[in-house]
Amino acid sequence: MADTQVLIVGAGPVGLTMAAFLTHYGIACRIIDQDAHQTLTSNAVCVHARTLELFEEVGLTQNLLDQGAHIKNANFFINKIKAADIDFSYIASPFPFVCDTPQSATETILIEYLQKNNVFVERDMRFISMETNDQGVVAQVIQAGVEKTLSAHWLIACDGYKSTVRQFLAIPYEGAEFEYKFLMIDAPVQGLPSLERGYFASADGLSFFVFPMLHSVRLIVEVSSSKEWCDAQATQETFMAIFKKCLPFDATIDQPLWSSQFYVHERRAQVYRKDRVFLAGDAAHVHIPAAGQGMNTGMQDAINLSWKLALVIKHQASEAILDSYQQERIPIADQVLALTARMAKVMITQNKFIAYLRKLLIKYISPYSWVQKFIVNRIAEVAVQYKNSALNMGDGFHGIHPGMRAPLIPVQALQGKYLILNFSENSATTFSTWPYSDLATIYTVAKDDQGLRTAYAGMESGYCIIRPDRYISYIGNDLQRVVGYFKRIV
Repeated sequence: MADTQVLIVGAGPVGLTMAAFLTHYGIACRIIDQDAHQTLTSNAVCVHARTLELFEEVGLTQNLLDQGAHIKNANFFINKIKAADIDFSYIASPFPFVCDTPQSATETILIEYLQKNNVFVERDMRFISMETNDQGVVAQVIQAGVEKTLSAHWLIACDGYKSTVRQFLAIPYEGAEFEYKFLMIDAPVQGLPSLERGYFASADGLSFFVFPMLHSVRLIVEVSSSKEWCDAQATQETFMAIFKKCLPFDATIDQPLWSSQFYVHERRAQVYRKDRVFLAGDAAHVHIPAAGQGMNTGMQDAINLSWKLALVIKHQASEAILDSYQQERIPIADQVLALTARMAKVMITQNKFIAYLRKLLIKYISPYSWVQKFIVNRIAEVAVQYKNSALNMGDGFHGIHPGMRAPLIPVQALQGKYLILNFSENSATTFSTWPYSDLATIYTVAKDDQGLRTAYAGMESGYCIIRPDRYISYIGNDLQRVVGYFKRIV
């Protein structure tokens, strides 16, 4: 008999998200981590709009908002002269900003949620090896020098870029290393014009980024193309000098709370699943740290997989639904890899021709509203969609098609079930003998509910199937297709 349904290896934001959502869905899990303590530094700071939307399911969105600075726009400077603004109010979400919440705070929020539900991170426990069979996984771990055996029906590897689980399974991790060299500090900064703005500056071979948080400011500089600064260290003095060279503000950087120097990678696992083991987060993909995509993509990996796994464990869906995890999330990782590589090429590379194009792009093209909408909705990940998912059915309705993010959810939590929006007048009899009540909840849209009807392209009748992770699976007028969809899932 297994120790638990799901064993999660890695207790960073991705593993903790997986544990939180599985717990919310009523699935028993254990989560282990080789480190003795949780992350105490800010690390990944950007929590994007789509992640905030999805965390409403477990009731933690407000917690994240309370711990973060809300960045409403970004200013771009070239040689200390302001070139453009990016306005995050164009994000098509209830959260039209970037929430800069330190990773330490994000992890604390998730850990406290799990503790309230009697799930505790088992620390100083290192994965060594495992065996799998048709029933589950038996993993060997070491804790405090003692070897132990843990068994589970499923294992999720959320153990980062150097994933020991992925390496044990010999899953290729394909990609490249880059020569970009980054210096980073977190420090209080006095004299910034606004703590609701992010700043990007380019000058003298430097690419400089400033991200305010509630209690300090993240400062990052790429120095590989600068003869003066390529060998510099991440110190208060270094960043004060770079600040004065790149930005026109009379600001003062206080003593750093944390500093780091790092190089970047761009890799993706060849597959996300092997037998009863799945990869998520940096174990599956790693990106150039442009626009805060990495952590958010990983957390959304976890949310995508958790509801599917929960339905399978509860015997409410066939195991075939698990194949859609890899099918849906690998294209998203590839899109993020392409996006971050392009952003790095445009924003960091100091090639004179590219720098000239960057200046033109920032100064003359970025101010157009359609350009800003395109940029910010991709950064915020609200543009993520699963167009070619096997879980989709039908062609769509008036611009809304399967695979899109549901534009409006009439309930706070879906509780791991599908939601069917019923726009039809004959609702009293249509679903009176609904056979899939354990798999899908029916929400009858009132005739005068113009909010929902407008959000769903002015639907007067018909049905919309929304997945537990708030993406549309079907929208149309055919009730038989609705019934057929759930016959296929089961």
